[in-house]
Amino acid sequence: MALVHPDMPTDAGITLRTIALPESDLKGVSPTQFIPLVKERASASIRQVKIWDDLVPAVDQGDIAAEWLCKFLGAEGLRLVHIADTAHRPTDPNFGSAGETAFADGFPVLVTSQASIDEIKQLTKSKGGPDIGIDRFRTNLHIEGCRPFEEDEIPALSFCNRTICLPLVKPCARCVMPGVDPQNGVRTRATGAALVETLRDLRPGSRLRAAATLHRRHFSKEENSDEVFFGQNAQVLLSHQAHEHFLAVGDHGIVDS
Repeated sequence: MALVHPDMPTDAGITLRTIALPESDLKGVSPTQFIPLVKERASASIRQVKIWDDLVPAVDQGDIAAEWLCKFLGAEGLRLVHIADTAHRPTDPNFGSAGETAFADGFPVLVTSQASIDEIKQLTKSKGGPDIGIDRFRTNLHIEGCRPFEEDEIPALSFCNRTICLPLVKPCARCVMPGVDPQNGVRTRATGAALVETLRDLRPGSRLRAAATLHRRHFSKEENSDEVFFGQNAQVLLSHQAHEHFLAVGDHGIVDS
């Protein structure tokens, strides 16, 4: 799945793309496939999908998408869905005010910083690892202007004259996925293990809790001692004027308390 790179969706649909692969690896499918948007009209298109412990209504995007994914991924029974307009999936109330998310792991936005990436990149290369980039971490909002890992102590970020506020409510525990090279889908010693080892040495909960202020209680939990953290999960709070604004590359934000 790391080799499937979707375009940004439009009102008409979404284009699924594979990265540059030999024809023999495409398994008989086109390297690009446009999927027309199936809207939430007929009840027959609604499926209940499970994300962790949540059952969420989703709109099935049809057989063309399913056939393309099944062939390329070599699996049966796969369906492409998007979140239904009627869906309400609340975020964990133990972290900040009530919010909602869609198919994300637990929160709608993951925030990372370039300074932190640069620090991890330098340490990973010193272990003989690859020249990593932000694509390893599946971030939603990537910021500049802070020190390495300073995002750990930022309470919130605001944009567009404070019409968009992102409370940074929970450190993000990472799985093994950053060790997978997004350009070839391979996790090997050369491309992945050095990065995973760097994160494990530098960012376990047992180490972070000593210096933490904002999230010390979270890092201090026994179940988080061996978890590896990188980036911050964020809620999204919008003012009544926020529908008029969109975040774009280069937008300036401010740190809020």
